[in-house]
Amino acid sequence: MSEQLTDPTAEATEGCVGCGCGAGGCGGSGAAPVVDLGAVKSEVRRAVVEAVVAVVPVDDEVVFVAPHEVLPLMRSLIDSDAGALQASYDEEGPELWALRVRRLR
Repeated sequence: MSEQLTDPTAEATEGCVGCGCGAGGCGGSGAAPVVDLGAVKSEVRRAVVEAVVAVVPVDDEVVFVAPHEVLPLMRSLIDSDAGALQASYDEEGPELWALRVRRLR
């Protein structure tokens, strides 16, 4: 896993920076940015998730990856504004969890 966080407001560039496709699979357009929560210290993880989710534009999405279950951390955010966020798994462990979060409004 990468040791850096991807800026969710940055546009995709040649080589699929931050999309998680592995250098070229997505073509660099429309790919969701990936935030590696495994690289974020536990003391600030929740604040990072909240900040990233806050800047996701309507009808756009971000993928959070971690070496542990991600949904418990996201549950309160999803529940706090019912209907604003939608979450679905891209991967469900046991070694990597990837949760795709889409802003609906």
